[in-house]
Amino acid sequence: MPNPDLTKVPDLNGLTIVVTRPWRQADASANWFRSLGAQVVLFPVLEIEALSEATIDENFSVTQLRSTNAIIFVSANAAEYGVAAIEARGGFPQEAAIFAIGNATRQRLLEHGLSKIQCPASGNDSEALLALLELQNINGKQILIVRGVSEGGGRTFLQDTLQARGAIVSTLECYVRGAVTASADAHDRLDVVLQAARALGVMPAFSVLSVETLESLLDNLAGLSRAGGLLECMMLVPHPRVAVAAHKMGFTNVSVVPMSGETLHAELLKLKPLLLENKSPANADKNSHANLQINPK
Repeated sequence: MPNPDLTKVPDLNGLTIVVTRPWRQADASANWFRSLGAQVVLFPVLEIEALSEATIDENFSVTQLRSTNAIIFVSANAAEYGVAAIEARGGFPQEAAIFAIGNATRQRLLEHGLSKIQCPASGNDSEALLALLELQNINGKQILIVRGVSEGGGRTFLQDTLQARGAIVSTLECYVRGAVTASADAHDRLDVVLQAARALGVMPAFSVLSVETLESLLDNLAGLSRAGGLLECMMLVPHPRVAVAAHKMGFTNVSVVPMSGETLHAELLKLKPLLLENKSPANADKNSHANLQINPK
């Protein structure tokens, strides 16, 4: 999420956005939405913690690092914690190519002093990364994926595809992501905001970056979910895979939007009239939102 741009017109006024990211990233996201005029409530439902050095060493060999031809960072958190883990184990191999799954990850790597980072020009997922020319002819290449430990096991598409292309793939897990139970105060703040939005006839929007976030959100707001309130809110998700999972969980309003920069701002402006009128995009002009909406089957 970019830093607030004070030259921007606050044209998201009237919108209510719920930020569900871990506390460490939540403030930056919230400040960005607020700088554009939206009302924001923080409701983190995941937490990120660095793995201990001993835990990392249990599953990773320095020998693997020294012979690596390419290192792939799959998230900004992987960059945040992975660079330190690699530097603590002898540093980056001189000839290893560095890849970032998206621009936010690339930016975090730049902040840590890395350069010559290869990144998809558009898109921020495994599919976009795997389309890069440099990852096509990789038979026999040793590739290290830097990632976190996920309670749900995580997605293996990237690793599976690289192996299918003949690469020798290893992983460096440097942080753990897990669900958390929001505090009573956080529940109270969210309840006040949601009630105020409904009183004004506005559909609240939740910024949700992963399937795990959706699952934890449902667990945290089970009562609201059963009442239908949560399931009828707008879920802003970064990828069709997350949108499909959201629909399977019962969410009725799900829009796939980019999660960074000008493109996110532009897509929220497209959704703004629908949110302010509490209308489902599924019932709106499908031509206007065809690139955003993943309708349930």
